[in-house]
Amino acid sequence: MNIRKKLTIFVAGLAILSISVTQLFSFFKSNDIIVTQTNTMAKDLSSAYADNISSLIEKEKSVVSALASQRSIIELLEQSKSDKQTDKSIQLEKECTKLIKNTEKQEWNLEHVFIVNSENVIIADSNEKTLGQNISDRAYSLQTLSEGKPIISDVLKSKATDRYISVFTYPVRDDFGKMLGYVAAAVYTDTFNGYLEDKKILGTKSSYVFLLDKTGNMLYHPEKNKIGNPVETPEIKNIISKPGDKISDVINYEYKGKDKIAAYKFITKTGWLLVLSGTIDEVTAPVAAMEGFILTLSLIMILIASAVGYFIAMRISKPIERVTHLIQNTSKLDLKYDNSFEIYLKGKDEIGTITRAVAEMRQVLRGMAGKLIEVSERINDNAQHVSTLANDVKMNSQDNSATTQELSAGAEESAASTEEISASIIEVENNVNTIAQKTKEGADVCRQITDRALKLKEDAIISGQNAKSIYEDVKQKIEKSIEQSKSTQQINLLADTILQITDQTNLLALNAAIEAARAGESGKGFAVVADEIRKLAEQSSQTVGGIQRMVEEVNQAVKNMNESSTAILSFVDQEVLKDYKKLVDISEQYNNDSNLVNGLMSDFINTSEELNSTITNVSTAINEVAQTVVESARGIENIAIKTSSIVVKTEEVDEKAVENLDSAKELYDIVSKFKL
Repeated sequence: MNIRKKLTIFVAGLAILSISVTQLFSFFKSNDIIVTQTNTMAKDLSSAYADNISSLIEKEKSVVSALASQRSIIELLEQSKSDKQTDKSIQLEKECTKLIKNTEKQEWNLEHVFIVNSENVIIADSNEKTLGQNISDRAYSLQTLSEGKPIISDVLKSKATDRYISVFTYPVRDDFGKMLGYVAAAVYTDTFNGYLEDKKILGTKSSYVFLLDKTGNMLYHPEKNKIGNPVETPEIKNIISKPGDKISDVINYEYKGKDKIAAYKFITKTGWLLVLSGTIDEVTAPVAAMEGFILTLSLIMILIASAVGYFIAMRISKPIERVTHLIQNTSKLDLKYDNSFEIYLKGKDEIGTITRAVAEMRQVLRGMAGKLIEVSERINDNAQHVSTLANDVKMNSQDNSATTQELSAGAEESAASTEEISASIIEVENNVNTIAQKTKEGADVCRQITDRALKLKEDAIISGQNAKSIYEDVKQKIEKSIEQSKSTQQINLLADTILQITDQTNLLALNAAIEAARAGESGKGFAVVADEIRKLAEQSSQTVGGIQRMVEEVNQAVKNMNESSTAILSFVDQEVLKDYKKLVDISEQYNNDSNLVNGLMSDFINTSEELNSTITNVSTAINEVAQTVVESARGIENIAIKTSSIVVKTEEVDEKAVENLDSAKELYDIVSKFKL
């Protein structure tokens, strides 16, 4: 089976497997979802329908409750205790009969409405045929009178109409709460038809609703013949007989060979049970329909996947088959260029990689085969050439013997000359060592100079910074003092003000003296005071004059101090700080010069060391030359011996050249099998 069939089968099988698994999963998942949603919906619907029935029951209870509160009915029951009929009792009976007949007419679903006294006797009825009848055999009557509370009977078959009814009772009490009897209304059970018929689960035809009383008898069922009969399903019977804690739930059961689902809800006020039932197969019918659609779609997808798989197998297998054919040709040493696979060389997948690798391998093999042919031809030519060279070497070896004797004599003379050169070089080496030592001492001195220059530079920078800091501080203080000295001008202003005041005071004292003179004897005391004021004004004027002179002297001193301080600050700023900067620049230049000298010393040391090393190398080389010359002399003697041996070896080389010719022919025969 070729790779094309394998790939097609693999893709088709993978598609069948994946689609089958997906289909099974979707079927079970969809079925589970549908069933779960159906259960939830059925439960909600049963609760809603039960609530509707509860509302209907409340309505019927309100009818009998309203009647039980009527005053005429209460009085009629009170009168019924007496065996004698009076005009009032007859009148009350007529009123009550009219009332309950009107109620029956208004409520279309009532068979009849009646009033029962405490002796279980009907004393008023909308249907006069039952009037005076004792109904103590009816369970609802006994229960109502014994318990004194509203009762809803089980389903009963009416003797009058032969229809199924349920009786709603409501106790009647006097003003003291004593029970007198009850009012009852017989309600047709088919009243529930309008509320329960055509109620379905998701519109399924087989689903329906039925209603049971607390004994398990049918109050309502779509099949009329089942109304009034016990429920047939054991599971539903168990729910009625043993209600437990659950008032609403969903169950599954089998009925007439079909799996069914039922959602039930108890009507707590009556004990009735409402059941919504449906066939599971019909509920899950959409899943089956969807499964059929999915199956059809799956078959189509399998066919498409198979076609795609075949197409992919073609795309993959075709180039593989071409490359396989190419590899087979390569195994047969057929290396002719084939352009039919060039379209696969540009592929970026594994097939493209394999094709390029095979093409490169064929190209390499083709190149190797071509080179082998060329090499075999060159080997043949070289073998012939080697044979010729062997003869030439043999002749030249004989000439070499005479030359070696001349070389031996020259080697002895060279040995003597090298010994003299070696002695001179040793003396030069000693002088160079002395120079190198002195240079190292000079370098140490330069390093010390550099360190002192750096220290001087650092000290100059620090001193300059300190001087500048002091300059700024003193400048601020002097400027502050000058600013404060301006306050003396205020003293001048105050002095002028005082002079003006003394002038006014003198004028006042003069006026006072004039007035005192006019006053005569009575103004003498005032004249004395005026004279004292005048004297005080003159003293104040003199004092102010002294203050002004003193302030003038202070202003002059401040001015002199200001000029002196400005001169000092200018000197520090223009001269001292610049001198510090010059000192820093000089120390920097001093440092650079010492670094330059130090660099020169270092270069001198390095040069001396290199020179010393060179001299040592020369000395060693001279010694080696001398040794070499001696060894050369010995070697020349060996050359003469080896030359004789070369002649013998050359003959052997000639023999090997003949063997190489034979090998070259054999190699050519092998390479000729390649098809290029």
